[in-house]
Amino acid sequence: MGNMIKKIVGLVVFLMAFGMMPGLTMIARAENGTISGTGTSEDPYKIDDVDDWNTFAKNVTDGTTDYNGKTVVLAADIGTKDDPVTTMVGDTSSHCFKGTFDGQGHSMTFMLSGGGNIAPFPKVDGATFKNLRVEGTMTGTGAHASGLVSHIANTVSFTNVVIWADISASRCGGFVGHGETGSVSFEN
Repeated sequence: MGNMIKKIVGLVVFLMAFGMMPGLTMIARAENGTISGTGTSEDPYKIDDVDDWNTFAKNVTDGTTDYNGKTVVLAADIGTKDDPVTTMVGDTSSHCFKGTFDGQGHSMTFMLSGGGNIAPFPKVDGATFKNLRVEGTMTGTGAHASGLVSHIANTVSFTNVVIWADISASRCGGFVGHGETGSVSFEN
């Protein structure tokens, strides 16, 4: 009986792997996310899940791209209170986000902690954020923590963005922790 079950399970796995069994789908989660799109407003880069977010964050942090002039959209809610996002996008040196981030009405839940400059985006330069809700906890033992951006440079805008987070550091703010240069605009 045991050998018969092993043979049946093996056959089902084989059929699923080669798509020969209608109605059954084999689900595989990629180790690294992939971001689809070209970055234009008509075909924006799409972040579908935490793996995609981590790829997006890595691209900025390691200097692969700063998304300058590009549009990135959130295609789904990402992170939960029990399984929050723990990765920040970029750093406070030369690797920062410079594009448009459109949450499309979705929310992200974070749990971020460390020394200073704790925020989903530690530094942005001329970026635009819109249609996004950010939740979670951002805790810094140093200066500059915020619900979305730790440092800004040049003009940064926020439209229809809600921050609903616990934020603590020696210097902190709801949307922005520290303004280096430029200005900030808020709408709605």
